[in-house]
Amino acid sequence: MKTILAVLLLLGLAKAEAGKIVDVSPYSEHGAPQVTVVPGYPNPIVTQGSWGMFTLTVALNGLSL
Repeated sequence: MKTILAVLLLLGLAKAEAGKIVDVSPYSEHGAPQVTVVPGYPNPIVTQGSWGMFTLTVALNGLSL
């Protein structure tokens, strides 16, 4: 849901003539699971070893960033 909102926000900014979204490419980052202990919370928080992400290419005044 957050990804959809981020893309919609960026599309709205691109429509404002400040730039143009050229490409959005999803990918995932893999690593070791991480354990976080929060003081006062009875259980540790374990994050999985993969995260969904995306790259965004934006064109501003003829330059692609």
